[in-house]
Amino acid sequence: MFVGDSLVGHAMRHGNVNWTTPSLPCLSFGEICQTGGFITGYGSLTGGAGYTPGTYIDIPFTGGTGANCIGNVTVSGGGVASITIQSPGYGYVVGDVLSVAAASVGGSGAGFAFTVTSVQGPQRYNGYMPLSICADMSAWKASDWANYCTNTYPSVFTDFPGKYIVIALGSNADISTSVYQASMVTIINQALSAGKTVILEKCINNFSQQTAYNAVVASLYTTYPSIIPGVDMSGFQFNYLQPHPDSYGTATQRIVRAMFACQLT
Repeated sequence: MFVGDSLVGHAMRHGNVNWTTPSLPCLSFGEICQTGGFITGYGSLTGGAGYTPGTYIDIPFTGGTGANCIGNVTVSGGGVASITIQSPGYGYVVGDVLSVAAASVGGSGAGFAFTVTSVQGPQRYNGYMPLSICADMSAWKASDWANYCTNTYPSVFTDFPGKYIVIALGSNADISTSVYQASMVTIINQALSAGKTVILEKCINNFSQQTAYNAVVASLYTTYPSIIPGVDMSGFQFNYLQPHPDSYGTATQRIVRAMFACQLT
């Protein structure tokens, strides 16, 4: 269960996660988990020639058997000098050769390629797709969720048949850091009392209080040793200086969360 606000909703809803243009096809969370094939390593680059120098952000890589491998591309001297993979994609196999459309990196060039050398396989979850719930409430703060799980729907975590509760709150600021901390403690205790394993993510895009709120999250890791630190989503927004991720960011957040889930036992 993904407990959060609209940022979680844009990434983890069960339909098309890409709410802005351009739209990228992306499977559901469970389907991605079952598919696996997340890129974890690749060989040296063949730089190609004729590309337009510059650094290009959030570029979909082409080719291979999978989908939604997304990254940043740096072109120098007409060839691709380096790449940074942001989304590991899914459905890839060792030996896949990936490239990039010239239109995505300035409009000219050819010959760039890299070969996938390692992938992370799927977690089959005993043969069925993991049941997930996108429990997002747009604009909700941690205090709203604390009230919801104690007063409005006290059995919300007990009624969820799954094992993990992912808490991703804080982008909508509470009136103080202390209120945020007390609210997070309430939510965590409710989830633990329901027998669930808590995965706690750092908050993102809370511009003025992000550092203070993430200090609270760090303290909660110490207070509750059973908590599993979640993926740091601050690197997977892609809609820079805006509160919500763009279409690349929404797809990437779903994929990296699935990759993380497939490492759990």
